[in-house]
Amino acid sequence: MDRSDDRPRRVGVDGTDRTRVVWWLLGLALEPVLLWFPLLFLLLALFGLDPVVRYLVRPTLTGQETSAGLMLVAYLLGAAVFGWYGVFLASLLLVVTLRFVTVILPPLVHGHPILYEYSDRRGDAGSSRRR
Repeated sequence: MDRSDDRPRRVGVDGTDRTRVVWWLLGLALEPVLLWFPLLFLLLALFGLDPVVRYLVRPTLTGQETSAGLMLVAYLLGAAVFGWYGVFLASLLLVVTLRFVTVILPPLVHGHPILYEYSDRRGDAGSSRRR
């Protein structure tokens, strides 16, 4: 009589059953009905949000005077100092500070009045006003 036949059969999950459970859970997680939202979000972020920010918002706000390296430092330091909100807050503070230093501060230092040009809806473009 073989000794292996006398041993009680071990109850539990062997390697093949574990593999089946893992594949079943993976199939459940990757069910196409559940994946439409993350895939749609990824596609919209890559092809919708990123180009809008990269080609419209950033050049409009910063123009050619703010370097990409300085913006990167603002993003990183802002996140380190202010947390998640710092990614946006530090870059906004950088742009506002640079605009202040380049546009408003020089006339103030030299004692000149600050003039700005505006355009209203009636087509009165180029009017200068003292502020």
